[in-house]
Amino acid sequence: ASATAPSDAEVSRRLAFIEARLSNGAAKANLWWHTWYFGWTALSMGQFVWALATPDKDTRVDMAVGAAASTLGVIPLGILPFPARTAPGNLARMPAGSPEERRRKLVYAEHLLESAASDEKLRRSWVNHATSIGVSVAVGLVLGIGYGRPRTGLLNALGGIALSEIQIWTMPTAASTDFAEYQKLDPNNIPR
Repeated sequence: ASATAPSDAEVSRRLAFIEARLSNGAAKANLWWHTWYFGWTALSMGQFVWALATPDKDTRVDMAVGAAASTLGVIPLGILPFPARTAPGNLARMPAGSPEERRRKLVYAEHLLESAASDEKLRRSWVNHATSIGVSVAVGLVLGIGYGRPRTGLLNALGGIALSEIQIWTMPTAASTDFAEYQKLDPNNIPR
């Protein structure tokens, strides 16, 4: 980029590029988020209801611990922002009626795209894999050692690891790709 401020036409082209990419990525991000949020919620609630309804003490323990573990899958999705999902709506609320407004909107759009890319990288990082595996193993140990249910503990740990890994590996990565492409763009050769 040049040392001078970009022209309004260049700002508009860059803004259109980011808006289109964020919008395109949001559909998959929403599908992924809804699938996992409501999937973990259904699993938690199903096990909770089963724990309340069963007269068998061992099954009650298995289901109660399973419900608590599944809730740990819901909480991050419900609390932590997922920028790839929310960025298009946040960006659409900013005015762009004047060159100055478009410049401010472009700065915000670049921030949103970079935030979405960073979030995707973090959600796929070794930290997330290690945390998910650690929680699943801990839940398995609680059942296996704490409640004397080694078979159920092993199955719960393996199931938790499998679901967590599927969740991590199915997460969309469009924002990461789009941000990398955006950084490589020649200011005069931005797709319209």
